[in-house]
Amino acid sequence: MEMSASAHATSPTAYVIGAGVIGLTTAVRLLELGLDVTVLTREPIEETTSHVAGAYWHPFAVAPKDRVLPWARITYRVSQALADHTPAAGVAFRTLYKYYSKDEVHTWWMHAAPSYEQLPASTLPATAAAGYQLTVPVMDSRYFLPYLVAQIRALGGRVEQRTLQHLEELHGTADLLVNCSGLGAATLNGDATVQPIRGQVLRVKAPEAMERAVVSFDKGWRKTYIVPRTDDCILGGTADAADADTTARPADVEAFVERCIQLRPALQDAEWLEHRVGLRPGRPEIRLETEHVAGQAIIHNYGHGGAGYTVCWGCAASVAAAALRLVGAP
Repeated sequence: MEMSASAHATSPTAYVIGAGVIGLTTAVRLLELGLDVTVLTREPIEETTSHVAGAYWHPFAVAPKDRVLPWARITYRVSQALADHTPAAGVAFRTLYKYYSKDEVHTWWMHAAPSYEQLPASTLPATAAAGYQLTVPVMDSRYFLPYLVAQIRALGGRVEQRTLQHLEELHGTADLLVNCSGLGAATLNGDATVQPIRGQVLRVKAPEAMERAVVSFDKGWRKTYIVPRTDDCILGGTADAADADTTARPADVEAFVERCIQLRPALQDAEWLEHRVGLRPGRPEIRLETEHVAGQAIIHNYGHGGAGYTVCWGCAASVAAAALRLVGAP
C-alpha cells in the first residue's frame, strides 16, 4: 500500500545509506514499519557489487557464526516465500553441490537450511575429499534488485543518487540513519577494518545440456562456482583480499573457467556474454549495532563479506527491531 504525504508528515524519518542488497532489503523492512525512508546511493543500482554477485545462498568471508546462522535462516524463509508467490523477484531454489578438499570441510552454515546430505564418495570430483547436497535460493540480481526498488517506491520510499563524504553530513536531517554503505564505511565513518575482497565473474549462456544446479568448490580462497540463473549462468571466480582493482583480468577468467569446465564439461562450448568485477565488503565481523553520535541515532549494518544475499533479510529484521526501540512506529 502506498503511503500518503500526510502519513509521511507524522512518520519517523530515516536515511538508508547504500543501495546494495543489504540497504534495499533494510529499507523495505523499515517502510513496512511505517517509517518515512529515503535510500541514498553513490552509484546506480546496476553498478553496485550486489548486481555483479552470483547471489546464491552460501556464506563466505563472514562472521560471527552465532549471528550469521539466525540471519541466514530468516533469509532462507523469506526467499522461499518470494520463490513461491512472487515470480517478479527472480528468486528460484536450486540444488547446490558443495565440494571440499581435505582439511577444509565445514558444514556449520548448512544447519540454517532445512536439511542437507553428504554425497557418496563415488560422485565427487577427483580432487574433492567430501561433498554435500542441499537446496538453496538463487537470487537473480537483474530481477531481484529492481524488485526491491519497486517495493520501496510502492511503500512510499525514495531512492536517490547522492555522494556523501561523511555520515556527519546527514546528522540532524532525519530521526534515524542506517549505515548500509558496505566498503563506503571505510571513509563515511572511518572504519579501518573494512577491506575490499575482489571478485571477478563471467556471465555465459547456460548450455541446454547442463543440469540447472549450483556447483561450488572452494580451496581456501580459490573459489570455483557455477550459478545457473533465470536465462544465463554465472561462472566464478576470485577472492582477492585487499584488492580494489575493478578491471577484468583475462588470466583470472581463463583459470576459473577451466576449473568450472572440469566440474561441468558441458560448459566447454558455452557462449561468453560478459566479464564483471565487484568488491565484496570484507570485515572481521558484520557490524550490526546502534550508535549515538552527537545526538544522532545511527544503526550500522555493513561488513557482510561474501554473504550479503545469504543474510540480507535476517539483518534487515534486526535493523527493524532496533529502529522500533529507537524511534517507535507511527
